[in-house]
Amino acid sequence: MGCPRSIRVRGATIRRRPPHGLTALHTNGRNDLNTHFAGWETGRYDRYPWMVLGWVAARRGEVAKARTQMAMMVGRFTADRGTVTINELGFYQRIVGLIGA
Repeated sequence: MGCPRSIRVRGATIRRRPPHGLTALHTNGRNDLNTHFAGWETGRYDRYPWMVLGWVAARRGEVAKARTQMAMMVGRFTADRGTVTINELGFYQRIVGLIGA
């Protein structure tokens, strides 16, 4: 028995995958991020690593951006261990699982 395609919680339907119409919104949002915040993967806009963005980049085939962000996180973690949370380490591991070390 697999996961249900959707579940109802307090009257709202929660789907495993976004409805088809949201795919274009996700792509537009990603394009805006890359256009208006070029170099985000280097950490130039925020000291927090935001590894979820690197994981999304890896899933979308933007391997160079994901690797750059991984290197940025390793550099920050080495310099100041307080800047990386367990959540960020988890997304780092997910990126490694997708594209390798």
